[in-house]
Amino acid sequence: MNGVEPGDIAFLTTLLPGGAQTDRFVFGCFRVGPKVFLEEGWGYMAESDGTMDIRIPDDVARKLNFWRYFKNKDGSRFWGTGLFRYLQSETTEALLTDLINLLGDREERDILLTALPPGFRKPVRQPPDGGGSFGGGCGGGGESEAHRKLKEYVAAHPEKIGLPKSAVASIEFPYLSGDQVDIKFDVPGGKAAVVEIETIDTLPGAHQCIKYRALLEAASGHPINSGHVEAILVAHKFDGATRTFATNYNIRLVQMVV
Repeated sequence: MNGVEPGDIAFLTTLLPGGAQTDRFVFGCFRVGPKVFLEEGWGYMAESDGTMDIRIPDDVARKLNFWRYFKNKDGSRFWGTGLFRYLQSETTEALLTDLINLLGDREERDILLTALPPGFRKPVRQPPDGGGSFGGGCGGGGESEAHRKLKEYVAAHPEKIGLPKSAVASIEFPYLSGDQVDIKFDVPGGKAAVVEIETIDTLPGAHQCIKYRALLEAASGHPINSGHVEAILVAHKFDGATRTFATNYNIRLVQMVV
């Protein structure tokens, strides 16, 4: 195991039973703790530092074809007998970017973002040339328990985010575009609110608020930015970038932990 140091990120790959080598995918990752060491009877070993141990959900893992990110020196997509492949830092960053975006609101995403440097999250990447598509787009389904609890609490208690108690919630409200907002509230008096729920990664949610507000205004037959629909972002905490963005684009922030 050459050149592996504490702090390096390791990805684990596998095949489905009977699968072809070209279908090898990434199913887990961890950050290396102590230096590589030799263990008698086993060989060279690397241990995790415990900060970003992830078993990637199956539906996400199968979109992370290893050969999209790495090719052998001869250009082949074959594992052979070698146990390890060594990635450049740019490749590691690209793989983590896709993984974070594919995870959506799941707990594994929050684990990664907590362990990585602040501001790591990058815009969604287009699959590299020749790498194939992500099969349904680079956007994750599913959600963490923390996200689900906060969403359901807000839907049941609109007064906690400054809306009338009589506001009527629709969870995962769908649009004709195929998008869906975490919660849509119908507010007495004929107005409405769209509420996006985040936990620790809030800036993407602020961008989504703009989209969901505009989509609901259009669906209701009102001009964009008419004031008919309020955009609200609820999260456990907010960073400075999100606060600035929300101020500039008239998004109300509500900090809440359930």
